Amino acid sequence: MLSYFNACLFNGGFMSNDFKKLLELQKIDLRIIEQEKSKEEYPKTVESLEKLISDAKASIENSESRLDEVRIEKKAVEEQKTNAKLSLEKSQERLNSVKTNREYDAVHTEIETHKNISSSADKKIQRLSDDIETVEGELNEAKSEYDKIVEENQPQIDELKAKIATIDSAIAEVVSERDGLIPDINKRYVRTYDHIRIGRKRGMVIGIVEGTHGNCAICYQKLQPQVVNQVRKGNDLVFCQSCGSILIWKAFVDDEAGE
Repeated sequence: MLSYFNACLFNGGFMSNDFKKLLELQKIDLRIIEQEKSKEEYPKTVESLEKLISDAKASIENSESRLDEVRIEKKAVEEQKTNAKLSLEKSQERLNSVKTNREYDAVHTEIETHKNISSSADKKIQRLSDDIETVEGELNEAKSEYDKIVEENQPQIDELKAKIATIDSAIAEVVSERDGLIPDINKRYVRTYDHIRIGRKRGMVIGIVEGTHGNCAICYQKLQPQVVNQVRKGNDLVFCQSCGSILIWKAFVDDEAGE
C-alpha cells in the first residue's frame, strides 16, 4: 500500500495534483489582486491625465482672459485719445476767439494738456498693441499644446474608463473561477494557504524549489538541507523556515511552473 502511495506521489498522483491545484489557485489569486489594484490605480491615472487636459485648458482660458483685458484697456485708451483729440480741436477753435492774455494762456494750457494726453495715449496704445500680439502668440501656443495633450491622453482616458466600467464583472468572473477550483483541493491545504495569503499584500504564498541547495522563491533565503529533503519527498506541506511560505518541489508541478 505504501509503495502504491509513493508511486502516486511521483507520478502525478494525489499530492502532486493538490500541489498543482494550489499553484493554480495562487495564479488565480494573483489575477484577482491585479484586478483589485487596477480598480484602485485606474481612477488615479484617469484623474492625473484629465488634470493634464484641464490644466492645458486653463492655460487657454487664462490667455483668453488676459487678451480680453488688454483689448478692453486698449479700447479705453483709444477712446481717451479720441476725446483728447476732440477737446484739442475745440480748444484750438477757442484760441482764435480769446480776447485777453489770461484767456489765451488758459486755452494754451488746455491745448498742451490735450496734446500730452494724446501723446501718452499713443505710447500706451503701442505698448498694448505689442501686448496683444504677445498674448495672441501665447494663446496660439496654449491651444496647440492643448490639442497635443488631448491627442496624446484622451485615448488612454477612454480606454481606462472602459476598463473601470467592467472591472467589477471581471473580478467576479475570476472569483467564480476560484470558487470552482476550491473543491478540488485538500481542504486543509486551502485553509493553510488562505491563512498565509491573508497577511500578504503581494499575494505570493507558494515558492517553487529545485536543486539540492535550494532557495525560497519568495524571500530568497537559502533553505536548510532537511527542509529541501522534506520538500522533495512531497509527503505534506512544507514551509520556509524564514518567511513561512509553502514550498513545493518543481517536479511535482513542472508543467505549471514552466509556464
